[in-house]
Amino acid sequence: MLELTMPPASEPVSVATLRAYLRIESADHDVLLAELIAAARDTVEADCGLSLVETHWRAWMNVGCGTTVRIGDGLYDQIVVERGPVLAITGVELAGVEVDAGNWLTRGPHGKAVYAPAGLDLSAVRIDFRCGYAEPDLIPARLIRAIKMLAAHWFENRQAYEQASLEEIRLGYNKLVSGFRRMVL
Repeated sequence: MLELTMPPASEPVSVATLRAYLRIESADHDVLLAELIAAARDTVEADCGLSLVETHWRAWMNVGCGTTVRIGDGLYDQIVVERGPVLAITGVELAGVEVDAGNWLTRGPHGKAVYAPAGLDLSAVRIDFRCGYAEPDLIPARLIRAIKMLAAHWFENRQAYEQASLEEIRLGYNKLVSGFRRMVL
């Protein structure tokens, strides 16, 4: 189970950027554009299992045995969480007991894996972690483009849901996010 404990403080696409993308000169629609940006970001993040801007999460898992890997001179059990890229582990609880998170590791630019020192009982794990891209410039351009595409489509098609209007962007959207859907390490 995954729980958002601190939502994003900002969006990866500004209202001004989306307004320019849509060629809108006035600020008359800024509230709606902000809502559409947030919904598009949320959609892209959910489809990819990523957090584009920094958020804090709590994951509860029954891992059992993790895959053991060698990192440097140590052995670690790999645990895959549902969101990435994991920036830092901020808290760990094993079987209801808080343990030091300082010796747990993360790695990889889109990493959804955390690494626990090998040999721990991972049958009841709670992991608190920060994830997202450390800098806005590190967010893949394809994902920014997917957010703008979705938000623009929703702005231009505010009428009742029409299958035909959704089909117009489905192929392009899927191409933009496809390489990020199954990233683990």
